[in-house]
Amino acid sequence: MRQWLFGLCALVLGLTPAFGDTPSDSSYDAPELRWLTPELAPQVMPYQRLLVDLGLLSPGPFSSIPAQDRAITEATLDLLTLRQSLRGQTGATARERLAQAESQGALASLIDSLSPDYKGFERLRTALERERAIASVAVPDLTPLAPLGLGQRHPDLAQLRRAMAVRIGQTLSATLANRDVWDPPLTELIKEYQGLNGLKRSGRLDAATQRHLSAGSAERIAAIQYSLRQWYQLPDALDGYSVLVNIPQYRAWVLNGEAVELSLPVVVGKPATPTPIMNSHFSSVTLNPSWTPPMSIVRNELLPSLQADPNALARQGFQWIGADQQPLAWSEVDTDNPGALLGRYQLRQAPGRANPLGKARFNLSRSRAIYLHDTNQPQLFRQDYRALSHGCVRVGQYDQLLAFLLKSESPARRRAIELALETRRSETRTVGTRVAVYLVYMPAWVGPNNRVQLAQDIYGWVAEANITSMARNP
Repeated sequence: MRQWLFGLCALVLGLTPAFGDTPSDSSYDAPELRWLTPELAPQVMPYQRLLVDLGLLSPGPFSSIPAQDRAITEATLDLLTLRQSLRGQTGATARERLAQAESQGALASLIDSLSPDYKGFERLRTALERERAIASVAVPDLTPLAPLGLGQRHPDLAQLRRAMAVRIGQTLSATLANRDVWDPPLTELIKEYQGLNGLKRSGRLDAATQRHLSAGSAERIAAIQYSLRQWYQLPDALDGYSVLVNIPQYRAWVLNGEAVELSLPVVVGKPATPTPIMNSHFSSVTLNPSWTPPMSIVRNELLPSLQADPNALARQGFQWIGADQQPLAWSEVDTDNPGALLGRYQLRQAPGRANPLGKARFNLSRSRAIYLHDTNQPQLFRQDYRALSHGCVRVGQYDQLLAFLLKSESPARRRAIELALETRRSETRTVGTRVAVYLVYMPAWVGPNNRVQLAQDIYGWVAEANITSMARNP
């Protein structure tokens, strides 16, 4: 279903994530899905409801039983194809599996078997039901309400109070439900809503809160259904340790099975250079890494910087490295035409404070130049919006992740790595190679309080999916 289907995610904040093995290239094309209207109907069977919740099947009305059966068959084929593609599986094709199930009269059993066996997945489905239930609770026009403060009245404040309460699962007393004055309970209600949805807890109807509240239920439902489908990247169970990076939430989790042992802030790729979803493993850790920037950065950023200031790159520890791994003296570089060196030399930045990879680079297998790494800009982790990199994942408190990977190493090896970090010498060690790494994109998740939370759709993948759905269901 085009590249935006690669927003695959795992569950966070006390939920249960799981993972599989997919291509790392964000331009990889997942199979086309047949989007059908996701309305509900009482006659939907449990196995059909799974397809409906995923946004792959309409429960009807159908013109005939054969038409209904065809729709279920097509939706099941879509799900099988999606699951197989996202996991990078080989073997029997989705169509072959479907044909076998139909020949055995086991289509319903096949669909049931495709439901991920995770509490987090079911919690998200429950959240979807709740979103459908509150879709009729309208949010009033927020424009006249935004400038109000404590003690001020407006007839729409009661409706705002009810709309916010139902969205966070709070039950109001009859008195509060009809109270049209801005009072401390309303301020606290707004703060709780903001906190649950990753917004600044201002207690005011600021611009970000207005945008979030004004988002229609259809958009929220689309985000949940998108996230539900992303579970099909994941394996049937989590074994041992793994690291999950949820791209839109700017967060990395160290998991032991399904339990979260460590939570770290991350910086991810900008919308122009998005972090690709991928399933991988650590292959090694490079201490005090040098940096060989990709050609896009060399051409678009570094060479123009060099032409503007002939000493700029030298000051930052860059050198031109030849095929023999020997550096070219800067005195031999024609800074008016540095591009002439490309193909014969590579720009490489030495370890040090100016190096954007910081003190450690966590290398991934089959990564296509995507890493987890430290950074020389720790102040970025204090920002709310952290889609700022060229695609790699910058990890806050990298030393905690490194310490986790070293837990199973001998004391002598841990000490050797500690000593290596104190130098500026670059070393690569095979550490943590049994730890799986999952870069996923799940904008909707459910926290331990069973309330749905929506992260910003930083790459627009959910929005694109929703536009496609509406185009096919006018």
